[in-house]
Amino acid sequence: MTQEILYCSPAGIVLSSDSLVVRVREDGRREHLAVRKLFPLGPGAALSTAGAFAGVRISEGFAARARAEGLSCLEELLPAAQVYFEAEYGRFIRENQSWFEAHPEAHRSLYVLLAGRADRAEGLAWGARFLASEEHRLPFQILPIGEVLTVPRRLGLEGQLMSRLKGGSPLEDVAAFCHSALGMLGEGEPEWVGRPFYTAILDGQGFHWWQWDAESTGQAGRAEER
Repeated sequence: MTQEILYCSPAGIVLSSDSLVVRVREDGRREHLAVRKLFPLGPGAALSTAGAFAGVRISEGFAARARAEGLSCLEELLPAAQVYFEAEYGRFIRENQSWFEAHPEAHRSLYVLLAGRADRAEGLAWGARFLASEEHRLPFQILPIGEVLTVPRRLGLEGQLMSRLKGGSPLEDVAAFCHSALGMLGEGEPEWVGRPFYTAILDGQGFHWWQWDAESTGQAGRAEER
């Protein structure tokens, strides 16, 4: 299970995710892992994935390709992501067809959230695109989303994010709120939401990991891209 949070404002974007992955072993046992599922795509965009564990490996590969090819905005990233994820996820489905036939209860969905600058034009216009494959259906669908999104949907949380959007909250404050919200969800649903949490900010300064520097200042801080 993954919990993703998207906040898209005129000032920039906050993208947040937990790291819990539940993998079903060959003997049927469920293994809980902590895996980062949020990746920078260069200075102007980021990606997070949810659903099938294979999405993490595919996302890592696409992130490396996007950075190598200098794809820096949604106008360039979306068509490239559609081609890449359809090819790689399709290969994964074909290679594991017999396993899925033997495990009808296994997860069969993959979601990809792209967020960043809309295009290379001067000025900063921010946006996001949501790609979904359910029941192994390809090609990926592009689902409509608004300025805020939670995956899976948490309407109460989205309402709180919309209040911050209307109030023009600073991105650092929104990042802190997302981190706190993931913590509360993890405490209530430890089988579904797990630490560590990852939060990124995209703004005029580029991509930054957000971190809580409680020991020194008790204030929100920025970490370097990695």
